[in-house]
Amino acid sequence: EGTSNAINDLQNLREKVKDGKAEGNGSDNGNQSSGSKGSDDGGNDNANSKGKNTEGNGKPEDLKTGTNNPAQTAKTGGLDKGNIASAAMKGAGENGVQGAATEATKEVAKQEAKKQFMKMGGQALVQRLGDKDYSWNAVGLLIPDMIAAGLLGYAYACPDMIGGGQFGSFLGVDQTKLDQELIVRSCQVHTLMPMMQFSVAPWRILDEKHLAICRDYAHLHEKMGGYILEQARHSAETGEPILRHMEYAFPHQGFIDCKDQFMLGDKYLVAPIVTKGHKRKVMLPKGQWKDDTGKKFRGPKTIEIEVPLERLPWFEKIK
Repeated sequence: EGTSNAINDLQNLREKVKDGKAEGNGSDNGNQSSGSKGSDDGGNDNANSKGKNTEGNGKPEDLKTGTNNPAQTAKTGGLDKGNIASAAMKGAGENGVQGAATEATKEVAKQEAKKQFMKMGGQALVQRLGDKDYSWNAVGLLIPDMIAAGLLGYAYACPDMIGGGQFGSFLGVDQTKLDQELIVRSCQVHTLMPMMQFSVAPWRILDEKHLAICRDYAHLHEKMGGYILEQARHSAETGEPILRHMEYAFPHQGFIDCKDQFMLGDKYLVAPIVTKGHKRKVMLPKGQWKDDTGKKFRGPKTIEIEVPLERLPWFEKIK
């Protein structure tokens, strides 16, 4: 609702700016700024009209964007309509209507991320997906659920536990007969997500071969830590997710129904195995891509690849 109101008011605000009458600019043809209230000077002295009592007791310059203006933000469900409109105006000046929509959307995402931060008591906390059971179906849910978490403002999140975190799903299961392939593939899905967490100590349930694979991918996650933290900082500043749906990153290229691959930031495409098997198709967007083996591809194209158990397919965008 806040976004809709802000966009609906965009045209009016733009006209006010053109006429020099935007709230708080103090240039209404020499009269008192429309954003200032309580002036006793008849509105003829701009210097005196600035700094007078303002709605919400914000700074005079804050009236341009609505910052620190509780009365204004309360009308928009906690969103700062003035900042959204200002962002839209900036985008419109650079790229017309599409630019306005893009910048307004980014500002809304940024504000929503801040709201989620406040819900966590202002602490640098992380969220974890609800417990998944020990099943291939649950492995297949990790990517769409993590994408949804990012879009809801929980960017630096944990994708439940490797192998499933629902205790009840392990009851009655002989731990010596656990599906080790499932555990490894679950581990690979987690590898290029913000966090990794094992449900049970892998050295207790995996043989040496499968344990070595999981160890390698824990090391890859560690190696990518700098990039992941870089994306976390970017998310804190902009509200953009760390883990991104392919359609979000590459709109109108046919990725709407893609649920088994994702982008880590804007540089890495990750295409893990989420079902039992050793083959999969990967949809590559436009551009040049280099995979985990060093092989290069030019998109857009769909490729079918062999994925032995020790491989996690990922592609770096190189151009």
